[in-house]
Amino acid sequence: MLKILKQGSYINRVERVGTDEAYSDASLLSTDYECAVHVRFNVVTYEILDANWGIHRAPDQSRRGQGKAYQLIGESG
Repeated sequence: MLKILKQGSYINRVERVGTDEAYSDASLLSTDYECAVHVRFNVVTYEILDANWGIHRAPDQSRRGQGKAYQLIGESG
């Protein structure tokens, strides 16, 4: 019997830029989806300075796109 397998990989990376900023990239590549998010933040306060997202492949074509995540900018951890 043949079974359809679903697979996926997550890739996360954080890199410091200068003395007080860093950026983080997170990507998902799976059988159904290919998407990513990029966040730039202050390393002292964790305030999000910039946030962008992109869905490049999805089962539902209407979910594809890219843009800025304005609701996250200014938030802190």
